[in-house]
Amino acid sequence: MSGWFYVTLLILALLIIGGFVACFWGYRRIFSGIKSSGFFIGGLLGFLVALVFALRSNSSTSIILILVAGFVIGGVIGFLLSIALNKVLTFITGALIGFFLSVIIFAPNSIPVIFGNRFTLAALKLALGNTLPIAIIVSVAFGILAVLFQRPIIILSTAIWGAAWVAAPSAVTYYLMNKPITKIDFSVVGSAIAAYPIFIIVAWVVFTILGSLFQFNETRKEKHKKPEEPEKPAKT
Repeated sequence: MSGWFYVTLLILALLIIGGFVACFWGYRRIFSGIKSSGFFIGGLLGFLVALVFALRSNSSTSIILILVAGFVIGGVIGFLLSIALNKVLTFITGALIGFFLSVIIFAPNSIPVIFGNRFTLAALKLALGNTLPIAIIVSVAFGILAVLFQRPIIILSTAIWGAAWVAAPSAVTYYLMNKPITKIDFSVVGSAIAAYPIFIIVAWVVFTILGSLFQFNETRKEKHKKPEEPEKPAKT
């Protein structure tokens, strides 16, 4: 077997792992950490910029103040940008899941064609035909809904996408075990989907349900979690 075969298996394994994480912890891990990471990344960049100016000062106190100010200002800017980025990512996620669902509902037979032609714009037009405008409208609608109702839409979106990235690469992996390839070829995805459609649909639905229930349950626990009461001082 060629090296491309093992490279492809590695890529598929990473997709399955990433899909599993997104399916069960998508909202919590991917979206909840954006704001905090934005503050610290912005703070680090602000610190580095401030360091350039701080090195010109002869006072140690001035250096400390400049570095602290740079970190805080950069952190605030990073935090504000992360909020905007969060909205953008939320819209994109909702739009992608809307497009994915519209293809499955209105043009399910187009999926092997799309992947068989390397997922190009020409392949989308060829496979979807008159369904493409509907898919675009549904995508925009889902993107707007995701921004307005972020938590439930993102949970469902990450569960659906994660389940898809568990089911489809698993089918492709099984397909490749029987028919090894000598180079990376996107057409094998379409061939695997066409060969094992029942397995993919069943696995996709099962993981979507399990992932959605798990995420809703976890976020419900966090939402209703009572804050710990401070310890009362011992009476003397």
